Amino acid sequence: MLIKRVVIQGFKTFAKKTEFVFDPGVTAIVGPNGSGKSNVSDAIRWCLGEQSFSLLRSKKTSDIIFSGSDQKSRLGMAQVTVTLDNSSGELPVDFTEVEITRRAYRDGDNEYILNGRRVRLQDVTEVLAPTGLGKRTYALIGQGLIDRMLSMAPEELRSLFEEAAGITAYQMKRATTLRRLDASQQNLTRVQDITAEISPRLGYLRRQAERAREREQIAGALRNVLHEWYGYHWHATVRQHAAHSAQAAALNGRLEQHRPQLSAVAAAIEAGRARQARLRAELGELHRLSSGLHSRAEELGRELAVAQERLRQITARTEDARQELAPLRLQRDTLDARIADSQMQIAAQRVIAQERHAEVESVQLTLAERQHVRQQLHDAVADARRGVNDARSRREQLHSRQRQLAERAGQLAQEHASQQSDRQTAAQQATGLTSELDSLETRIRVLEGEVAQAADSQHAAEAAIGEHRRMLEAAQGRRQQAEREADRLQTRHDVLSRLHDEGAGYASGVREVLQVAQSRDGRPARTEPKLSGILGTLASLLHVPAHLDKAIETALGGAFQNIVTRSWDDAQQ
Repeated sequence: MLIKRVVIQGFKTFAKKTEFVFDPGVTAIVGPNGSGKSNVSDAIRWCLGEQSFSLLRSKKTSDIIFSGSDQKSRLGMAQVTVTLDNSSGELPVDFTEVEITRRAYRDGDNEYILNGRRVRLQDVTEVLAPTGLGKRTYALIGQGLIDRMLSMAPEELRSLFEEAAGITAYQMKRATTLRRLDASQQNLTRVQDITAEISPRLGYLRRQAERAREREQIAGALRNVLHEWYGYHWHATVRQHAAHSAQAAALNGRLEQHRPQLSAVAAAIEAGRARQARLRAELGELHRLSSGLHSRAEELGRELAVAQERLRQITARTEDARQELAPLRLQRDTLDARIADSQMQIAAQRVIAQERHAEVESVQLTLAERQHVRQQLHDAVADARRGVNDARSRREQLHSRQRQLAERAGQLAQEHASQQSDRQTAAQQATGLTSELDSLETRIRVLEGEVAQAADSQHAAEAAIGEHRRMLEAAQGRRQQAEREADRLQTRHDVLSRLHDEGAGYASGVREVLQVAQSRDGRPARTEPKLSGILGTLASLLHVPAHLDKAIETALGGAFQNIVTRSWDDAQQ
């Protein structure tokens, strides 16, 4: 097995596409340290399916892709193609040359291509396994591997020699086969579990199948019977239809005879409805008019109440003014009396002053002594004058207040007269409106009586119709309830009949004997022998009063299922 060609692009330091051609013989790549010699062997190892980044001197996929330099930017993909010579047929493919390509992208995706066709890593490994170029076959020996081999333990050396000997492919196939055997064993266990789970139900399913077949037979017989039953009912319905058609013709003739009367009744009803509508319209108009009159009466009542209130206030204010005028008059009289006294005192003082003035000349010696008296007299005169002035001003004020009160009393009297006139006018209007309202209410009561009579007649008719409808609904409800009860009883009868026919509640032997005995009635038998003289079980032949059924059932116990025959021979058979 020879490597003919290796093409590297984007792998580690190989930025450009680089092709290595290996001619027959020994090929060596020579160069200084760091020139990338080991990258060639890493590229071949990586292309042949190596997954360990530690052996490739990397940590992740992006580390093996060219990361860029000063002259060229980084790449997004690494690709290595190895061409193998298969002229000897060592590889299990029908090609003289086998071209294996591996691509890797920075997101971690890897692609494997075998002779231009995308394959899986497992396919590449299986193709290379017989040649010794598979994973961990140590066909590629890197730096430090010899030293590591010399220090390995015997068990590790054994695995190393086994892998180098090329038996890895067989070990992989053995491991794959063992995994498949384990999976098959698990599937077999699951099948056994499912079988164990389903097997107890086979008897039940078999009985269900037998019942289904019996049901199909019964359904076929039922369809035939129903066909006859429906045919009978169809013919009976046709006859009833003919009879009903004759009755309908007769009723139509009677309807034609009574149609004029019906038209007359309908016309009378329409006339009554028109009159009722007219009366309702008049009643509505009268109600509106009555409402307007009521509103006007209420408005006049409110105005009358306002006028009465204003009159009451005016009367109260007039009485208050009169009450205030009496003390003012008394106060005025008192002030007049005081003014008269002051004037008299002033006149007396003037007389005394004249006498004193006449005596001044004669009593000049006593002038100094009288100065003080004179000053006091002057002060008294000033006080008296001020009191007179105050009394005059207060009297003027009282006169002004009296005039104002007199004017206000005149105004209140005029307003009272006007209110009395308005009150009389409103009372007259209210009297007229009241009489008109009474007449309208009387007419409304008459119309309402007529409407009430019409409504009573209508309500009576509606009540009669409602009563008949309720009676009809009650009858329909009773009919539906009776139909449901009949359906329930029919269903229960069918179930009980089926259980009775199947022998539900009996032991298996008793049920088999009864079924064989009943097969003589035209039903298919489960067994070949025919039994005769079977009267039934004790339970089916014994009639017990309702209040003794529990006692008889307890006394007999299992004897209820005893089979009764006509003779001893029938029992032996």
